[in-house]
Amino acid sequence: MNPYTREATGAMVAGILLVLLAFALAVVVAASKASGAEPRTLLGAIRQVESSGRANPPPGDGGRSQGPLQCGRAAWQDGCEYGGVDWPYELVHSLPHVSKVFVWYTSRYGAKTDEERARCWNSGPRWRAKYGKTERYWNKVKAAAKGG
Repeated sequence: MNPYTREATGAMVAGILLVLLAFALAVVVAASKASGAEPRTLLGAIRQVESSGRANPPPGDGGRSQGPLQCGRAAWQDGCEYGGVDWPYELVHSLPHVSKVFVWYTSRYGAKTDEERARCWNSGPRWRAKYGKTERYWNKVKAAAKGG
């Protein structure tokens, strides 16, 4: 048997396997995006806790909080001011926009770690004084970050 034929056949089989693997990976990624699944980042965990990962959840806190991260108007305005933008509150439903507002807001009030950011997001500018009140929330966020 000709060795070039074996090499060619092996290369062809390897190529087919590589294409099948790439296809399978693409299907998994597309399925996770379609289901709203996110990498388990802090924002992904908070989104899971706040809105069960839904893109358009109903308002929370008696109608005072909206969007995938359940952001209130005061937090939105605070975050936008700190970020130097003048975005309308209607953008609270846009995950890229509310994610930036989250970072600006929590940075404005000195939150640096994931735990501090989560506690600040949950209880507001005086989050340090409300540490005990945010324990349950932080535990939920930690569990969501671990996929639980």
